Parts: sequence; C-alpha cells; structure tokens
Amino acid sequence: MLRTMHKYRKSLFGFLIVGLVCMMMTGFGVHLLDQRQEPYAVKIDEHVITYEDISRERRNLEARYRNMFGQNYAQLAQQLNLNIGQQAVDKSINDYIIEREASRQGLTVGDEGLGSLIKTSLFGKDRPFDVETYRAFLRQVGMTSATFEQSVRQEALRQQYIGILHLASLPSLRESRSAVEREEAKFSFDYVEFNPADFLKDIKDPDSVTLTNYFDERNADYELPPRVSYDYVVLDPEKFLDLVEVTPEDVELYYSDHQSQFTSDEQVHARHIQINYSKDSTPTEMAALKEKAEEVHQKALSGESFDSLALQYSDDITTKGNGGDLGWISRGKMAKQFDAAAFKTKEGGITEVVPTDYGFHVIKIEGVKAAAPKELNSVRKEIEAIIRKQEAPAYTADKARTLFDKWQAGTRSLADFAVENNLVAASTNGLLDREKDPENGLRGLTAKVIAFPEETKQAVDVGDKTVLVSLKQYKDQEVPPLEQVRSKVIENWKKQQSVKMAKAAADSLLKATESQENLKTAAQAAKLNLKQAKDLSVSSRARTAPFNDPDIEQELFVLESVGKKPSRVFESNGTYLIIQVANATRPDKDAIDSKIAEYRRRGADSFLQTLALSMTNRLKAHSVIDIAPGLLTQES
Repeated sequence: MLRTMHKYRKSLFGFLIVGLVCMMMTGFGVHLLDQRQEPYAVKIDEHVITYEDISRERRNLEARYRNMFGQNYAQLAQQLNLNIGQQAVDKSINDYIIEREASRQGLTVGDEGLGSLIKTSLFGKDRPFDVETYRAFLRQVGMTSATFEQSVRQEALRQQYIGILHLASLPSLRESRSAVEREEAKFSFDYVEFNPADFLKDIKDPDSVTLTNYFDERNADYELPPRVSYDYVVLDPEKFLDLVEVTPEDVELYYSDHQSQFTSDEQVHARHIQINYSKDSTPTEMAALKEKAEEVHQKALSGESFDSLALQYSDDITTKGNGGDLGWISRGKMAKQFDAAAFKTKEGGITEVVPTDYGFHVIKIEGVKAAAPKELNSVRKEIEAIIRKQEAPAYTADKARTLFDKWQAGTRSLADFAVENNLVAASTNGLLDREKDPENGLRGLTAKVIAFPEETKQAVDVGDKTVLVSLKQYKDQEVPPLEQVRSKVIENWKKQQSVKMAKAAADSLLKATESQENLKTAAQAAKLNLKQAKDLSVSSRARTAPFNDPDIEQELFVLESVGKKPSRVFESNGTYLIIQVANATRPDKDAIDSKIAEYRRRGADSFLQTLALSMTNRLKAHSVIDIAPGLLTQES
C-alpha cells in the first residue's frame, strides 16, 4: 500500500505545503469559536467532530482564500458569497467520510511512510530531519506532534483513496485514441441555410380577423408599463456656488488642515550641455559621444566657463546661446534620469554625465529651492472655490427643501413658481416609463417619480442634485388597443410566418435529399445556394456559427458521419440548416499519440470530480449525520 501512497506523493506534498502555510498564517492559539455547551459540533454515526476541528478548518480555508485573493479578500468574499463557515462544516464531514471509507477498503499509512512524507514536506529531499526545527514548527502552528502527525496521516489516507478513484477515472487508451482522433480530425461540410428574414419580403399583411386573433392571443406581449409626464425644475449645486458663504475662518481652517496641498514644488535652477544621439546610433557611435560628453564634463569641473562650453558643445539649440540655462525647473519637467541627478546635487555643483533617451547631459546647478508652504493669501481664492464646491450640495439641498415647502404650501403651478424664483422649469416630452429620463444628467429621476404616483408635488434627489417635480399625468400599466400598436403587431405576425416558411422550406429540402445522391445535388435541383465550410475541427477555437453550436458539434463532428445523407433540420440562432459532412481528414498517428496523455488527464480530472462527489453523497446517505443546532448560523 505504501507503493500506492508513493505514487500520489506529489498531491500529498501539495496539501502539506498549502495546509502548513495556512496554519502558520492563522497563528497559534487563535479560536474563532467560543466554547460551546454541546459535546460536539458534528456527529457522524459514532464519530465526533469538535468545535475546535471546525474552527481549525475554517481558519485554514480563510487563510487559503486570503492567500488567493490578497488585499481584495474582503470584497471578493462578499461578492462571491463564500460562506466559509458552511464550507468548513461540509469539508470536515466529507473528509471524514472519505477517510472512513479508505480504512474500510483496507488502505493504511504506516509510520515509515508517514515519517518520510513529513520529512520531505518540511525539509526537502536533500536535508536531514532536524528535531529542533520540527519542534519549532509545531510551536509555530500551535499543534502537538501527535495532533499534527494524525492530521497528516488522515490526509494521506484520503489522498490514497482519491488516487485510486483517479485510476478508475482514467479513460482507456482505446477510448482516448478514438476521442483524440475525433477532436483533431478536419471536417468539411456542405450546407444550406434558411434564414426567416429572407422570406419576409414575400409575406403580405394579414387580414383584420387574423390580425385581431393574433393580437388577442398575445396581448400581454404589448402591455405598456406605468408612465408619467411631469414638469420639473433642477437645482444643481454648480448653479449655487457663488451663494455659499465662506468666512475667513473657514479658509484658514482648511489651509491648516490641508497644508501639504498648498506647498510649492522643490525646484532647481539648472544649466546643461546636451550631446545628442539618435535611436539608430551604433554602439561605436554611442561610445564616441559619451567620451565627448566626459571630456566636456572634465572641462567644466576644471573651471572652464560653462557658458562657453555650452556654446561650443551643446546640441540643445534653444539654450546653447544663453549658457545652457533651463531656468527654475520642478520635478517631472525633464527626463527621470535628469531629475534624479539634478535634484540630488547641491547648489554650485556639477553632475556626472547623465544619459537620457535622447542624449548625454552635463548639468550645473545654479540654485536650489526647497519645497515650502505657499502663503495663505496666494491660495485664498483657490481654497474658497474648493470649500464652495464641497458645501454647495448641502446648501442646494437645504435651499431645495425651503423652495419645495414654499411651493407645496401655495397653489401656483411649478412653471409660475419657477419664474417668480428665478428658476428654469422644463417638461417631459410626453409620457415616460421608468427607463426613460428627460435629461442625461437626471438618470433614475422618472423611476423615482413613478414610485409615488399619488404625490403630485415631489422633491427628488438625483445624485447631488435636487429636482422639484409637478406630476401632470400618470398612466398605470395597460394593454393598449390594437390600433395603437398595429404596426408592431403586423411586424411580429410576419416574423412568425417567416419562421414557419423557413422551417417548411428546410423540411422540404430534407425530404428531397432522400431521392437525391447527396445534399449538393438536391440543392442544385431546388436552385438553392449551397455553402461550404472546410477544415474545421472540434479542438479549434476558430469555429464560427453555426458550427460552434453544441448540437451540431455533437452530431456532425463524427468520423462515421462522412457521406451520410442529412437526417434532420438543425436550428441555430434562429436559422434553419441542412448540413452534410462532405469529407473528413484523420490526424496522423504521431499527432494522436502526442495528445493522448493530455486527453486522459483531462478526462480523468473531469470524471474524478463527478465520481468523488457521487461516492461521497452515497456514503453520506448511508450515515447518520447530526449537526449541532445553530452551528451553521454561528459559522456563517
């Protein structure tokens, strides 16, 4: 049995590494559950799973998710509804069920095999087992050696059982060869499409009786949602900025609380001599230009006039005539390499030769200005504008409430009230349903108005705006009379007829193929357009409609279908099709052999999940499982 365990050692190593790291992440002595009065959290027949077991499993799961999601853990855990408590209970039950079945089947993990697994997992293959390191690890994860070794033994037992299921899940070589041959074969098809849209031009309008009957059978399809029309006045904070009162004290407080926001940039007064090179310069040319820059650098260090050197050597035509003077510059104006050298050089200093993407620079720093707070008076207007923008929504909401109360108490229309208060009123363009709003900046306004149709005067918040609304008309959902939607009903009736005609034409061609040699001759006899698709395969991701349809793939991408007459009409994306497999090219033996191992692995993994779930559910169904009252609520 140790041979079986050895075969699946890799999967066990994966468990050990992940499991041990997760336990270390959770820390020693951390208990998410309080001590309970119940003797167990879960009982499976006579086996007890304690609250501590569930708590440990929950911590391990949470640590794995944190490791997986990183800093997005909290957000993703909520969005994905992970319910880690439920997972911990389910995993604890499933683990025991599998472990018990493995023991019943005679699987065991001996001490020698267990020791080898622990040693390899903690120390690797080449390092010897060290008792002190092992004890330190146990202290770190907060487990005794007996508890840890028992958990490893249990997991190894489960992995043995899963390994045997994996072997049972492997497709046979014959099955795999046949499947790979089908996946990699190149198929060519003849086909005829019957698109209902092509039949519309031949369909005349229905008579009144037919149309009325059609409408009566489907009138719910034409039901109109609730709709409203209304007048409205938008109170936008942007329109009230100048009315927000800002005191000198407000400005001073904001200035002191946001000092870093009003600090002048660090600056240097720099001169430079630039030796240009192009992107096409060869290494030899680059070396020569750098040597030239180094010579200029040495002359500048020896005291030669920087102005004269710039005039003589600099390729920067905009500054060479004034001694390479760039004036006062802040970070970000020049290249990153330039900034890095210039801003670490003291006043009067000359940098080393600085390479950038376009040349070599020799830089002289004439002066340095450290970052410093700006004078309050120089930023007063800027601060006032900031405060007004921040306070305007609250001011607007308060003003809107005052205006609404005043309007509501009177009898004037909203339009008249707006004129009296220097506001602008507007009206909806007819009735609107909840999905339509009168302006782009008022998204959701109509839906909020419709929610209270009994209130003819409303004050509605839309973002930071407040809208005064005077409801003019409200219509509840209703089925309109036929005359109101006649054109739409006729259009839909014609579409229905076109679908019937397309299907009938496809059925007719299918019938015709029975007496013809193949689809091609049947299509020619019926003067229909025969289309072709060549060199398509199941494994190809480049397949387009209709050959990416699962139904068509399953029935026609089959080697045995070559040459067979069509047996049915396919429907894909509203189009009817008659399809015949015209030809298929089988892959060569080497191509098949190269993919069999991967196919068997994929097939085994897929079937293993189904098989393991089925067997676990069957074993659970034959067990008495008792979960302590309130456990799942406490764990959620």
